[in-house]
Amino acid sequence: MKKIFLFLAACAMSIATYAAVNITINPNMIDFGTIELNGEGEAEVDTTATLNWSGLTAYSSVYVDTIGAPAADADYEFRATKSDGSDFWYIGDEWNPADDPTVYIDLYAIAPGEYTITYNFYGYATEDDWYYETNKAGNATLVLKAKVVEKGGGTTTGVSQVPSDQVPSTKVLRNGQVMIIRNGETYTVMGIKVQQ
Repeated sequence: MKKIFLFLAACAMSIATYAAVNITINPNMIDFGTIELNGEGEAEVDTTATLNWSGLTAYSSVYVDTIGAPAADADYEFRATKSDGSDFWYIGDEWNPADDPTVYIDLYAIAPGEYTITYNFYGYATEDDWYYETNKAGNATLVLKAKVVEKGGGTTTGVSQVPSDQVPSTKVLRNGQVMIIRNGETYTVMGIKVQQ
């Protein structure tokens, strides 16, 4: 009977370990709004998001998969990567610090269209699961959207993250940076006030 109890306790601890993994991304939806192609027929815009993770085992990473990736010859490309362009964030260990949790996001397009993509961020429930690609855990989803128009085809706006029941804002693209203007003040997409 004691062996059965110990086995059940081990199973319960294992289940608790799986449930403890948590990965989030903030914001989890970014709408770049309407972006005009420039004189060279290109549109580029970028922003950042922040990953948070807990409950992953030591030596683990947070990975990203693209859901519904565009065809290789598509007129646009979204990217969501670490600063060095890689698609995983090491969570750290006793010798190495965790990677910067910033996710660098950008869109590059060469034709008008309405574009969207979804990314899935995940880890593994145990240290060995990555080898077998099983037990993905802590899934977090990031959705990116943008409407690209011909030059002069619409008002350029930027990231829209303010719920409609809050203070209205205007989104603009300045020097390749998305800015939000609210109540006469200018902010970055991360909410940092820009000194005028």
